[in-house]
Parts: sequence; C-alpha cells; structure tokens
Amino acid sequence: MFDLLDRPTEPEPHLGIGPPQSGWGLVNGGLLISALRKSAAPLSIYVHIISKWKRVSPAYIENLIAEMDLVEVAHGRLVTQVHWGGSPQALDPRQRIELFNAIVTRFPLAFGADVSLGFHAASTATSDPAEYDPKPGTDVIGFGIGAISHAGDTFTQNFCEVEAYEDAIAADRLPVSRGLVRGRRP
Repeated sequence: MFDLLDRPTEPEPHLGIGPPQSGWGLVNGGLLISALRKSAAPLSIYVHIISKWKRVSPAYIENLIAEMDLVEVAHGRLVTQVHWGGSPQALDPRQRIELFNAIVTRFPLAFGADVSLGFHAASTATSDPAEYDPKPGTDVIGFGIGAISHAGDTFTQNFCEVEAYEDAIAADRLPVSRGLVRGRRP
C-alpha cells in the first residue's frame, strides 16, 4: 500500500456542483454507471492528484487510469472541461503526459475545451479551497481519492481513504463509497 496524502499541500476540492450535505448513503459504483448510462450530456472531468513530499506515486497514476477504464460506459463522450486538482504541480512531466493521454484516448476533447492541468501550485496565501465549477449541462466524472461525480440527479463520492480506494481499484470496482440521488435516498 502507498501512503501518499500530503496534507499541507492537499486542499480539499470543492466542486461548484453543490451536492446536498445530508442524505448521502453508502452505495457502490453501480449508481454512477447507471446514471452515466441514462445520460448523453457532455462531460466535465475532474482528476484529484495526491502527493507525498511533492511527488506522485506511479501506482497512483496507474490507479487513476484503471479507474478511467472502469467507466467504459462514458468512453467516447465529448469532454468540454478537464481540471486537475489537489496537488497536480507534484506530477513530473512523464506523469502529466501519461495522465493526459489516458484521458484523451478515452474521452475526446471538444474544440475549445476548457483544460486546466494545474501547472502552478495553489496559493498558500488564502484559506479558501480551490474551486472547480463544471460547465452547466455537463455530467462530472471525478477520478481519484475523494473525488465527486455528478450525473443527472445522482451524486457519488470516491473513498477518501487510500487503502479503500486502492482495494476497490484492485478488485476492478469503481471506488465509490457514498452517493445520493437528489429527491430520493439511494
């Protein structure tokens, strides 16, 4: 197992999708797959990068790519926005290329897509977390530890614990730990 959470450089991502704070229940990845299957909306992709000592483990990159493979139902859908959060500045150039290639070979980018790959460290002068505002009318697929996805009326969040995230990926399961469907409990 790898312990990569570098808390001083790891702001909690806040998505502009506004998931309700109550009503979350334990679910599996089937909830996200079902929601993606029902939708044809373009995608916003969020990738949460974790690091330790300002380095990203090659194993974490492998897990991110394996997680992308697990959402095959969404492969080929047009992407209007890509955003890397957490500690993307800790990626080395080879990791950046590998991760970007993994995204664009599964999810085609729209002409003029908004792509933010986090080349610069987040400002430490503010206590505000980084904001990620998905484009209206898109489904959000979040990859990585703690990432939030939103498709239709469905919200899901990945495991926030490294070991649980890794175990799910190793078992060829989406690492979804909790979710909700707006208007009803899952």
